[in-house]
Amino acid sequence: MSKQNTFPRPTCLHGAIRSALLASALAIGGVLSQAVLAEKLDPALYDQDTEQLLVYLHDGIKPDDLAKRYGLKPVRTLVSKINAHVFATDSVEAARKILPALREDKTVKAAFNNRRTTMVPDLAPNDPYYSPDPNLGLLGQWHLDNQYGWPDINAEGAWDQGVTGEGVIIGIVDSGVQPNHEDLSVNADWSFDFVEHDTDPTPCYDQYCSRSYHGTAVAGVAAAIGNNGTGVTGVATQAQVAGLRIGLAGTFNPATDVGGADSIVDAIHYGTQGIYNAQSKFISIKNHSYGSPTKYSPMEATNYALRETAAAGMVHVLAAGNDRQDRNTLGRSANPDGIAVTALGYDGRYADYSNYGASVFVTAPSMKSGGHHIGITTTDLPGFLGANGGASGLSVLPGSYSATFGGTSAAAPQVAGALALVRELRPDLNTRLAKHLLVNGSLPVDIGDNSREGGWTVNAAGCGFNPNYGFGLLQADKLVKLAREGLTISPPTQWNGNSSLGGNVVPPAPPIYWPSGPSNTADGEPIPDGGEPLTHTIKVDDCPAWGCLSVTGGNGPLDVLEEVGVTLDIEHSRRGDIEVVLISPNGTASRLVRSYTKLPEAGWDIAQFLTQNPFIAEEYHHIRHTFWTNAFWGEWPEGEWTLQIHDKVRGETGVVNSYNLHLHMGSVTAPADFTVCENYRRLRDQKPSLSDGGFKP
Repeated sequence: MSKQNTFPRPTCLHGAIRSALLASALAIGGVLSQAVLAEKLDPALYDQDTEQLLVYLHDGIKPDDLAKRYGLKPVRTLVSKINAHVFATDSVEAARKILPALREDKTVKAAFNNRRTTMVPDLAPNDPYYSPDPNLGLLGQWHLDNQYGWPDINAEGAWDQGVTGEGVIIGIVDSGVQPNHEDLSVNADWSFDFVEHDTDPTPCYDQYCSRSYHGTAVAGVAAAIGNNGTGVTGVATQAQVAGLRIGLAGTFNPATDVGGADSIVDAIHYGTQGIYNAQSKFISIKNHSYGSPTKYSPMEATNYALRETAAAGMVHVLAAGNDRQDRNTLGRSANPDGIAVTALGYDGRYADYSNYGASVFVTAPSMKSGGHHIGITTTDLPGFLGANGGASGLSVLPGSYSATFGGTSAAAPQVAGALALVRELRPDLNTRLAKHLLVNGSLPVDIGDNSREGGWTVNAAGCGFNPNYGFGLLQADKLVKLAREGLTISPPTQWNGNSSLGGNVVPPAPPIYWPSGPSNTADGEPIPDGGEPLTHTIKVDDCPAWGCLSVTGGNGPLDVLEEVGVTLDIEHSRRGDIEVVLISPNGTASRLVRSYTKLPEAGWDIAQFLTQNPFIAEEYHHIRHTFWTNAFWGEWPEGEWTLQIHDKVRGETGVVNSYNLHLHMGSVTAPADFTVCENYRRLRDQKPSLSDGGFKP
């Protein structure tokens, strides 16, 4: 059994991680070499449709009745959602043919292919490319508070306000959590293993599981028990954790069937308030320190689950990823129903591996990499099972602890822990309130950032944003202070659609599972090859042609902006050439996606590969994706928006079929002396030129 308490033979951590990287196509800091047009299309790793379907039924509908009508075989009902079921068909092609009919069926709430997706932990590598610096010899939790002048989240300032996270349960959706660790309070009632389908979250202990320590390390960063005279402390010192084990690469026996999207969807739903569960107490915050390395992966089922649970009050914190690529191209990572966290090095600049993008929300400290092994100290699996197995020689801590944890995996749980402190004070905490608190409770860092991927912008509302850092460095003390001051938010408001091109307004297809309105049909409009961008304008007002926007309880006016999204349907023979910029009526520009085309490496025949894999080729030449940006937060939405679609590299061409603008809105109600985005005054004072809109397309 993979969970037995027998220790495997010692394995060199460097070699194990290096092998896992190659096996999972996890590209961190240039470790992976087989990059083709910045996309490694390995048919063994590429996200694949399966012969199974994941179907949400309306209340009262029996799964057996649906199965009989469509010739389906029931497989299982989700543990967390009694109206969500997995059905099997005869083949992958049969599943694809049945799916459109299910989506039109009035008894079906939503339906998806139960895609098999490679998910990898978002951790920084401990291999020869990231050599330690033994002269520093720094141990301790510098990310919480330090006297070295390095960035930290000022956790002591939060604890001084009397909060510990007591009564809050943080779900750790990961490789499992060691339930009997001396420094973790693991809630057995709300833990579950979605790999082996039992209530024991213990990680895999056999020779295949070189990364099984990952979930236990994440749990310790968020909520290791504090003030108990043992080991380390988490951000939320008295919160509990629920281990929600899913099948991450390198954390399960390859002979184990870990399922498809259904297991991840089940973990997302599990323990959500107001959704079927067996207990009155529920999980209120979930941390997701993993992701798919595949660009433009269609993760509809996962995104739907995030949307449903966020609407029910769950707060999802997402690691931004460690590929130093634009996270807006990654399906789950770019979802607006989560909070994306990047990694900040001890030197106050982004970690070498950390992803970036317009959908990033905040940053937190982690291992810098690039030769600097100043990592995060946290809980670990015992002995050679963990990151601190002795083979790396990077830590002098006892076996149940490690000082070399890193990646955005280590940054995200700091945010989850800080939000648990807020949740203790504010039972009304949801994703939107958490985001407003983070916008006003984060600290601008690396003000001089002039990297190609980043750079600070101060928008018309006075809020600072940088694709490398989002709204800046998490400050737990400010977050708690703002929560105490009683900030509240208005109901959500959404505006969807755009002005029609040629008088044609058509519904979007395929369906997008966040509210979407009429889509502009461009009828295959060519994108200029390597020259000026294709440009369209979209006018936003209170009552567009298809009706006034809808608000809970009736119709209402426009409100200030939160997230802004653009859905694009583009066909292009080399989609990495595409770069997209959105400009608000106030003149603020945000790059929604950065061109990433690179020349193919020697020995890699991309044309032959795509010929041999036609289904992959169809997806590879398409962009059907919604890009989200936080750069317009707090601005007024009314007026003319400008969408620019660039083809940055000559030689291959493409067309735009449709585009669709989504505005998420909602405002803050605060004490009279509160000023929105006051925390960016220093940024505005030191860099006044940023106030003109920042990034120039």
